[in-house]
Amino acid sequence: MSILNIIKNIFNKKSVNFMAFELSTALDKITDLGYELSLHTLKLILYSRYRDLNHWREEILTWLNKCKSLNRVKTKSGKINFGRVYNVLYNNWLQSDEDVKLKIDDLVYEYGEPDHEFIKSKLDEKSYKRLHEALSSIYGDYAEYIDGRMSPKELRDRMEEYWV
Repeated sequence: MSILNIIKNIFNKKSVNFMAFELSTALDKITDLGYELSLHTLKLILYSRYRDLNHWREEILTWLNKCKSLNRVKTKSGKINFGRVYNVLYNNWLQSDEDVKLKIDDLVYEYGEPDHEFIKSKLDEKSYKRLHEALSSIYGDYAEYIDGRMSPKELRDRMEEYWV
């Protein structure tokens, strides 16, 4: 497509999602959003009574929408699938207990002691297991939303179920 046609499409408000790029580039862009997404998700779980709760929810939705827009753009090897999105977002940032502990330590330093039962006492193996189950479920919802299998309203409703 020529530059002139691209400019015409932009001014005619036609979609310009014709550009393709490497799958690794798309996954890198999603990975870049993953760190903040993991911190905000933990904030919502651990600080359920904090004043910035709605702000954190909105930021999560903004980042998920960025991931979703990347998922709509075709890569040279096709669309990014549900499993890959989940792995990039969850497994890269929250897979191990140590990953979670480091993030929790950062949050405790910034926000003080959490108000959620997961952290009321020292995190033991059972607590980490419960926390990972919750995170895995939440990130499954994130991946479904990015993949287009869940509407924004459904995701917001789920967020309310998890974090009220």
